[in-house]
Amino acid sequence: MSTSNRNTDQMKPRPVDFHCHLDLHENMRAAFERCDRLGCITLAVTTTPKAFEKNQELSEQADHVHAALGLHPQLVVKRGHEIELFEDLLTTTSFVGEVGLDASRRHYPSFELQKEIFARILNACRKQGSKIISVHSVRCGKQVLDMIEESGANTNCWVVLHWFSASRSLIKKAVELNCFFSINEALVGKSNGHNILELASMDQILTETDAPFLRTNRGVVKVCDVGRTIALIAQFFGEHPEDVANKIEKNARELLRQVGVE
Repeated sequence: MSTSNRNTDQMKPRPVDFHCHLDLHENMRAAFERCDRLGCITLAVTTTPKAFEKNQELSEQADHVHAALGLHPQLVVKRGHEIELFEDLLTTTSFVGEVGLDASRRHYPSFELQKEIFARILNACRKQGSKIISVHSVRCGKQVLDMIEESGANTNCWVVLHWFSASRSLIKKAVELNCFFSINEALVGKSNGHNILELASMDQILTETDAPFLRTNRGVVKVCDVGRTIALIAQFFGEHPEDVANKIEKNARELLRQVGVE
């Protein structure tokens, strides 16, 4: 490869996957290696505190992957007792996720317990400060935003709403709370995604895959495969995809700098 081509490649924007589950891939190590090989700025969320330490170990061997400490709302019935471990581990990381609430029919019976756990997580994050928090919300956008506001976690941490499918009024409230939005091609291709792009500042937008769980008519979306999302955002704004990708990368880097990661 010529020097000029090599320099051009180095100037290309890095992909950003700010919510994915590397430890739930069939080959966890290969998923980490893929992110690093692609130079993808990656937030690898976890679903239980006990899963965090292995993710953290592998992220320390990676240049571009950041492991997040999680306690998924869908698992609180079986894993809610791990909240104390979560609070102990929180001092070791600036990254939190996946946490939040889920009011879908299957998980609504545990909703009150979910709120107790989420409140403890938000309060612990606010107390320590300087955390990036990736938040799950299904059919409960208002409750999630109310709890974020009540805790004050949005005042000294950075909340990233993952796959936030909510009304325009709730998107406006999230914007007012200075939340970020991590969006994927399934969301950005629908009206809820368009509302986020219309109402939020472009400075608040990040891309994600939620891999390995996002499926489209093209099949399962691989970790760091955010090209289609970038293309749809660019189409919405009438901009060049590379300009959008540069902006998304800048947003991710600025967010990481806020917690002391360069």
